Amino acid sequence: VAGMLVVEIDARGDYARSVWVDESGQITAAGAWMQPESSCYRSALIRCSAGGTLLSAFGTSGIHVHPLVATEHHDIRCGAVAEDGSIYLAGYTSIGWDTQGVVVRFHADGTADEGFGADGVALGEEGGRFFDALYI
Repeated sequence: VAGMLVVEIDARGDYARSVWVDESGQITAAGAWMQPESSCYRSALIRCSAGGTLLSAFGTSGIHVHPLVATEHHDIRCGAVAEDGSIYLAGYTSIGWDTQGVVVRFHADGTADEGFGADGVALGEEGGRFFDALYI
């Protein structure tokens, strides 16, 4: 369909929660995909050109799926690109009803910034009942 980019990571339930355009015109979408083997959601990041072509130098052919931490569910709610090209995502990760806030930082090429938190992931306090990030 003209004017639309459809990216399927897994046909069982991919979704984007946050989409933004950086100063260079590149489009980034952050959200989640459902793992086939566990029915748990994992964070996903997609990057394309202003014309809607996935950027092959970003992640794996324009798509980066990040395991965050070994929990049941991840939900990325928002993101932003810094002036240096770093990508920040925020949301939560959970096991049952216990959630932790999470902020993740990537380099411009989609690799985790291992100098941020633990391997690019900073977690909030354990044992929380609910956390949700709406804006970075």
